[in-house]
Amino acid sequence: MKKILGLMGTLGTIVSSGSFVVACSDNTTEKVKTVEDLIAEYNNKNDRLDIILLENDKDDWTNYKETLFLYADLYAISYEIILLNPDWKPEEGKRFYVASKEELIELLNALKKQVTENPILPNGQNVSQEFTNYIDSLINKYE
Repeated sequence: MKKILGLMGTLGTIVSSGSFVVACSDNTTEKVKTVEDLIAEYNNKNDRLDIILLENDKDDWTNYKETLFLYADLYAISYEIILLNPDWKPEEGKRFYVASKEELIELLNALKKQVTENPILPNGQNVSQEFTNYIDSLINKYE
């Protein structure tokens, strides 16, 4: 059974392609369309999943607004993985892991506060109400 090793590419590449590219242990890659698909893939394989996000190259970010959604989703994905495997501990130094419900809610609140205080993104886009509503829905889901 091949193990999913993690996400490949920069945030910009992932956002602009509209899908996650997943690295597998048999040296192949697969495209995963949504967060739900990634979690389903993980559930089906009944194996350990490490979310490895390679170089975070801000110069390649094509849509900062979508990138914010991706950050929120990555936090939620990592928490879902911990829920499925409460005995599993991620490697030290990996950033996109959320080890507890409290940490997830804290990160989501921090992200919401950041975009509320600075609603203009680096490329001139405004943070939409849709995003703050999305963060609220994630917070409500996990509280």
